[in-house]
Amino acid sequence: MFSFSCSQGRAKGNRLALVVRARVQLLLFTIGCNAQKHCGKVVLLGIVAMCVCGIGLDRIQMETNAEKLWVEAGGRLEEELAYTKGALGEGFGASQELIIQTPNIEGTNILTPNALLLHLEAVRKATKVTVTIDNKKWTLKELCYAPNLPEIENKALRPIFDLLVPCAIISPLDCFWEGAKIHGPEKNISFTPEKKLLKWTTLNPIGLLDLLKIGLDIFHNREYETIRTMFKEAGITSGYTEKPCLNPNDRECPRTAPNYRSKEALDIGASITDGCTGFAAKYMKWPEELIAGGVKKNRSGTIRSAGALQSIILLMGPQNMQRYYQDNDGQDLSTEKATQILEAWQRQFSKVMNAESSRVRDEDSTVLAFTSTAFNDLLKDFSKSSTVQLAIGYIIMVLYAGWSLKRWTNGVQSHGGLGVAGVILVTLSVVAGMGLCSFCGIAFNAASTQVLPFLALGLGVDDMFLIAHTYAAMSDIHPSDQVGYALGSAGVSVLLTSFNNMVAFLMAAIIPIPALRAFSIQAAVIVVFNYLAVTIVFPAMIAIDVKRKQDQRYDLLCCFSKTVPQRISVTPDLSTDTGNSTAAQPPYIGASQLPSIGAVVTANGTISLPGAVTVHAAAFAELGPKTVYNTLLPLSVSELNNQTTQSMKSSRCERKHGRWHWLKHLSLEHFADHYYGPCLQKNSTKILVLFMFAAMFGAGVYGCMLVRDGLDLMDVVPRNTTEHKFVDAQSKYFSYYIMYAVTKEYDYPNGQKLMYKYHEAFSRVRNIIKSPDIKTQPFWLIYFRDWLKDMQQAFDSDWSTGCVTYEGWRENASDYGILGYKLLSQTGNPDMPINRTQVRSIRLVDESGIIRPASFYNYLTAWMNVDTMGYTASQAFIKPEAVNWYNLRDVREQHSMRMEAAKPITFAQLPFDLFHLKTTEDIVQTIKEVRKICDEFQAAGLPSYPSGIPFTFWEQYIMLRQHLMVAIIIVLGITFIVIAGFLWSVWTAIIIDLTLVMITVQLFGFMGLAGIKLSAVPAVTLILSVGVGVEFTVHMCMAFLTSTGDRNHRMQTAIEHVFTPIVDGAVSTLLGVIMLAGSEFDFIVRYFFHLLAALIVIGSLNGLMFLPVLLSFAGPHPEV
Repeated sequence: MFSFSCSQGRAKGNRLALVVRARVQLLLFTIGCNAQKHCGKVVLLGIVAMCVCGIGLDRIQMETNAEKLWVEAGGRLEEELAYTKGALGEGFGASQELIIQTPNIEGTNILTPNALLLHLEAVRKATKVTVTIDNKKWTLKELCYAPNLPEIENKALRPIFDLLVPCAIISPLDCFWEGAKIHGPEKNISFTPEKKLLKWTTLNPIGLLDLLKIGLDIFHNREYETIRTMFKEAGITSGYTEKPCLNPNDRECPRTAPNYRSKEALDIGASITDGCTGFAAKYMKWPEELIAGGVKKNRSGTIRSAGALQSIILLMGPQNMQRYYQDNDGQDLSTEKATQILEAWQRQFSKVMNAESSRVRDEDSTVLAFTSTAFNDLLKDFSKSSTVQLAIGYIIMVLYAGWSLKRWTNGVQSHGGLGVAGVILVTLSVVAGMGLCSFCGIAFNAASTQVLPFLALGLGVDDMFLIAHTYAAMSDIHPSDQVGYALGSAGVSVLLTSFNNMVAFLMAAIIPIPALRAFSIQAAVIVVFNYLAVTIVFPAMIAIDVKRKQDQRYDLLCCFSKTVPQRISVTPDLSTDTGNSTAAQPPYIGASQLPSIGAVVTANGTISLPGAVTVHAAAFAELGPKTVYNTLLPLSVSELNNQTTQSMKSSRCERKHGRWHWLKHLSLEHFADHYYGPCLQKNSTKILVLFMFAAMFGAGVYGCMLVRDGLDLMDVVPRNTTEHKFVDAQSKYFSYYIMYAVTKEYDYPNGQKLMYKYHEAFSRVRNIIKSPDIKTQPFWLIYFRDWLKDMQQAFDSDWSTGCVTYEGWRENASDYGILGYKLLSQTGNPDMPINRTQVRSIRLVDESGIIRPASFYNYLTAWMNVDTMGYTASQAFIKPEAVNWYNLRDVREQHSMRMEAAKPITFAQLPFDLFHLKTTEDIVQTIKEVRKICDEFQAAGLPSYPSGIPFTFWEQYIMLRQHLMVAIIIVLGITFIVIAGFLWSVWTAIIIDLTLVMITVQLFGFMGLAGIKLSAVPAVTLILSVGVGVEFTVHMCMAFLTSTGDRNHRMQTAIEHVFTPIVDGAVSTLLGVIMLAGSEFDFIVRYFFHLLAALIVIGSLNGLMFLPVLLSFAGPHPEV
């Protein structure tokens, strides 16, 4: 049927292309015929199979972890994250709960006493947040990250000091005495007979030690000196009592405050210039960039005004919390339980802060808060599908499908019900595809649930419309062959478009972002399901519709049938012709080949025909609404009477001018045949179209140059929420991040010089915060070295006074002098670990600042156990951890002298503060600079890598454009090979690829002109534009290629054939994604709806305007 020989007669053409396509069409024709024969079984089995696959949605795995969704998969970043997680464990570290205060009137200076006192009130409320889990109340003090204190021999003092050591809260309030009010403590502590409570507002730590030693005689002189020295080394001196008061008239303002007596107003900008210090001044230094945003300075560098204030409350991570309570209280607290407690506190914190924001709405400024749990909750809400939106979107699609295929002039020949059934079928195939993905363990995310159902429905309905329109145009084909013909004719285009869409989605998986890889794979699977549903199950539905029409049943109301008079349709039977035809004729000749001649059976059994004809005819008789007869009739008819002729003319006139006839002029077919096609054939129109698309291409190229990389967090957070306002303020005023340089296994004892050079190299990075002398913040090796110098100095002092000798120490020796003696006695040799005779011949640190290599790991054990505040402040998190060791004064050598060497370091961190990272370009540039340093020292023998939020979420942008280009080239290449191979026309493949490039460039340019930044999300849409663009080009090119005549005539014929299906497909796809416009998330609206809508419009314009004109000028030769 679809295969024939081009060698017959004088026909010339691309014989190989016809043979290849004829074989595919014959296969599709056979599938269609078989589906028609067993239509009921096919529909039933198809729906059952899809429902079985759809059951997989009950096992759906929803991924909302930002790191697992958006961190680049594969390559060095994934290896580095795995190495960090392997060293530190899951849930290690601290979380940051942020409080930002901004003025209600933009541009107003927020550095006023009233604004800071309002900030104080908000932070104080945050510190009082509590939650109850399993009948146990948890306060901030029990959950916060706080500096560690060394072991104190006096066990009665340990819990007191634990209560006094406040939570680590980074705040601009630490520049003032009022900062003490946020530290409590909340529990009452008193030593004096007067029961005077100890609070940080009045607490002088050194004065407290003096009271405990001299006034109350709680501990001995030696212990007093040790703690006093430790406090001074940490910068814990007078607390907040010597800091200025924001309100000097406060009755609690200490007399030691600089402005207590003068009562002068503070220069707040000068006070926060260069940052503030916490209660431990040496280790708690808050950069000004972290506590004040939008600052303006004078020429001398003093802050004059600011646009925002920020405080940060540090909470323990789940692992830290679990270990803390296990080591200190012996509680068997699991990390899962710790996570539950922390998340509950964070949610309550957000609730309290939102209430505070509402309370101060009438003030001059607004308080905003944000937590990591709030963000994760947003992602979970973001990932939920809107049932209402899905229902509305699908209802709109059903209504459009029914309306577009409805024939208002003929209720029987209409196909609205078929369109409705097709949409329902595609919906089931989408559900089945998603269910199969769930069965296969592919995790779902926000893109899968919010976007994919709409996009997949739109793409699937495209193919359904093409087959349905092809079927609707085959009224001249015998009913038994209509399904096969429809699938054979349209199935080739459906195969090509589905294949290219599948390839496009699979190529999008080249971009190594897990969320988008999962989305792309799921979309590819759904495309396959849509194809199988449309080419197997939908033809069976068409067969049912064929039977409906044979039974003269109304469309959409198939329970009602049309009553008609007995009518015979007669078609001349060419099989009895005695001409020269030798080829076998088709069993049924349609109206397009020879017009049917209508006849009405009269009451006396005669047949009335117009005119006098004598023919041999094949008669198709319908003698009732259900009885059908087929016969061959030799007819000899005389001239009809005038009355009968006039009656038939009147009947035709009535049908022509019926009340619904005017609707035909509003159809897409009529517009394409009578207006659009003829208009495009005019040379003036062609020139105008070429100029228009040249301008569009130029605008696209210009827009491409405007595209910037990045994904704004504001787009992910719902509009008109407190969280959205917070993210807006943070991105506007604060651009601060913490990064770490991680060093791995290395010869640290003998490679200290390279470590110092490595640390110093980071001073070249522009966006790392440095001290006024252009030095970066110290790291663990510097803290370690300085501590050893202090121990050496203590030893030298005690040696000079005779408190320490070669034999040991006396009772009046200081703890640090004894510790220095023990350190100097370490040999680093496991066979002879102690050598007292070397204490005067060696130094812990030599003149060049190098720690003695032989005993390096022995010293490390002591430092990590004794100088806990220094080790904590270094944020080194050295792994493996050193064994527990205490500096006891016991004279027994094995118990007090020996320090077990720490195991060789396999993991250590160097912290750095990054600032002024407002744009993706800034972050990417910083990443490149840091990576360059790491690679440089990797070559020198120091294995290292950077870690932190900028590297986790922004490193993808370094290779994103390269991944995008590779994927697009691959899709274009595969499209070229498939089209050229299948149609056996290289020139057609070139034209299609050229149009696809036009579409992609224009879409990319639209991003630049619309201000949409390039991230992994729009990159997938750009890759998809090649696949979806095939929907708008292949149909037109195939219709043009298979037509005959000159190029203008073939263009007109192609437009007549495919204009309506392409428009219906575009509208259906647009309806499929239009519900995304109502999403609360700008991310969905901006990065999916805007881009997909632009893709549909741009693709339609190129496929229906540019491509036909291009074909009319330079289209390929016809196949025949």
